[in-house]
Amino acid sequence: GVVWIATSNGLVQYDGYEYKHFDVDPKDPKKMGSILTQKLFVAQDGHIWIGCTEILSEYNPETKTFKNYDISKLTDFPLGSQPAVITINEDSRGRIYFGTHSLIGIKASHALFYKDEINNTLKRFDSPNNQEIKNVYKATTDHLDNIWIFAANGFFRIDKNKNIHKEKWPIGEFLSDQYYSTIKCDSKGNVWMTSSSEIH
Repeated sequence: GVVWIATSNGLVQYDGYEYKHFDVDPKDPKKMGSILTQKLFVAQDGHIWIGCTEILSEYNPETKTFKNYDISKLTDFPLGSQPAVITINEDSRGRIYFGTHSLIGIKASHALFYKDEINNTLKRFDSPNNQEIKNVYKATTDHLDNIWIFAANGFFRIDKNKNIHKEKWPIGEFLSDQYYSTIKCDSKGNVWMTSSSEIH
């Protein structure tokens, strides 16, 4: 019954009666890592992941504590490029993927990293077939555990063996962060995509 809200002024929780605004201090486990929240995601284990500018936060609802991660070492974005985690999705085995994008438009490789489902550490995604993914805009997981990604350098699919495949671009116009585009999978395995003018 609790509603979580990501805002440009920090993380907010609403319990049906009042709003709670979380203070920010990346070194304090009782506080959020960044005021600039971009994306919320509830994982299979109940933890809430909060994608922020330059920080990724993990909230444990049982201990009511945060774990804050500096994402600068997990991507290739240069200093000052304002990388932000703007997509979060999970496969059936508990691997969580985080897509990053520069808020000022700088492009960089290794824009995708993940939480390892075995040892619970964050790792950059290095493709076994040397395919790069730059500036992730949107991502989703289908019923076969394929990860579908809109990125600055194309449309990609990561299969269950973690290989990256560059797919044919499905939309007439090339998507970028200027469009309110999205990609979702339904329960039947259909992948739905939108651009600024079309639905596919």
